[in-house]
Amino acid sequence: MPCCFELYTDKGREYERRFYYQMTEERGYEIFRSVDKKYAENLCDYNRLMHDLYPEKEMEGCVVFEVREDEKPVKIGFSISFGSYYVELS
Repeated sequence: MPCCFELYTDKGREYERRFYYQMTEERGYEIFRSVDKKYAENLCDYNRLMHDLYPEKEMEGCVVFEVREDEKPVKIGFSISFGSYYVELS
């Protein structure tokens, strides 16, 4: 199961993923309310989505990063078991 996500930018900076609970109004995020409970339960809850992932089963999730406006994401890194992997973004 992938973990330890990091985002790399064209300015040489590295960002760790943000968790949904970290995005509060006190920290400057715009909060919205939804009556769609399924959406609210699954929004950026990557760890919960991946908890029941078994071989040959697929699931979708999201990983959120907070990046400065003047930077462009160029690469995402993550770990699986003892290996590190990187994906170049275009």
